[in-house]
Amino acid sequence: MQLKDILSNVVDLSMSSVDVSVTTVNILSYGRGIQSAATSMAGAIEELSISIGEIEDSAQRSSQSARESSQLTGEGLDGLSSLRNQILETRQTFGAIAGKTEELREIVSNLGKVVDLISKIAAQTNLLALNATIEAARAGEHGRGFAVVAGEVKSLSRQTSDSTDVIRKQIDTLGSAFSQVIDSVTKSQDAVDTVVSLAENVGQRFEGINHNATSISDKVAELADIISQQKLAVGQLSRHMSVVKDQSTNNLEAVEHLADQSDRSVQLIENWRAELAAKDIENKVIFLAKADHLIWKKRLLDMAFGRSDLKASELTDHTLCRLGKWYYSPDNRMRNLPSFAAIETPHKKVHYHGIEAAKHFEAHQLDDGMAHFHKLEAASQEVLEALNELARQTLM
Repeated sequence: MQLKDILSNVVDLSMSSVDVSVTTVNILSYGRGIQSAATSMAGAIEELSISIGEIEDSAQRSSQSARESSQLTGEGLDGLSSLRNQILETRQTFGAIAGKTEELREIVSNLGKVVDLISKIAAQTNLLALNATIEAARAGEHGRGFAVVAGEVKSLSRQTSDSTDVIRKQIDTLGSAFSQVIDSVTKSQDAVDTVVSLAENVGQRFEGINHNATSISDKVAELADIISQQKLAVGQLSRHMSVVKDQSTNNLEAVEHLADQSDRSVQLIENWRAELAAKDIENKVIFLAKADHLIWKKRLLDMAFGRSDLKASELTDHTLCRLGKWYYSPDNRMRNLPSFAAIETPHKKVHYHGIEAAKHFEAHQLDDGMAHFHKLEAASQEVLEALNELARQTLM
């Protein structure tokens, strides 16, 4: 086998190994993203679990307060109902008092009539006694005893009249007092009726409050149950997320190890390629440049994801790399081939976007750097296609 064939095979092997290494670095970047996201999610879920625990405690306290409020409003409603019944009983008592007072006033009124009758009889008796005294005086000595009796009767009738006047005044006083009692009782009954009406109105409002309090208590209790269920669900999610986090960490470590192994494989092949590059092989740059471009991409990715200390200042433009020096050498015999001319423009883009990507990576601007890297990949593919065509033309 000729050295050119060996070089071609080694370059193909180098490109394949670099492709594997680049893919591994991409997987590594995804793994780091997943591990970072898993860590963030695990932390967020843990915080969520704590927050839900606090919400559950608050909901349980609210539920207890709602139950106590419902109980208090229920007790208040019962107390108000009891008070209303007592007020109604008081009204009935006032009614009974009014009835008894009316009966007493009627009795006193009847007694007044009797006193009036006695007063009339006393007046008549006094008149008769006066007449008897006159007749006794006419009778002289014979009427003296009768005159004494008539005087006694007259005195008695006068005393009776005086007594009836006193009794009349007392009866009038009693009648006035009874009227005042009945008036007060009537006003008390009216006041009791007003209180009963107010109590019934308050009772209706209390019933509404009690209904709402009961409804709130039920809803808060239901909410507390739901939150408790969510707390269990979040707890389970947290445990699963912890497992995912551990697995992502293990996977990341495995991919890191794979990337290291891939780098060692690339280095071994690159050592072999370097040995062949030192030999005198016709058109070797065409083959070597293909692997150089993939190595260029790998170095940038390693830089982007912290696997290399490459600096943007270490990168050269398109005229100073192996392909550029060969391309712009004055004695290059392939200048007239169409595929040769197709190399220059995309080759410039490869170096330009590579340097720009490196600058962004140094500034920790990963997204901007990757935007340039993707443009580099597209330009690099054009360079590889042109090199493959150039290699085919040189073999013709």
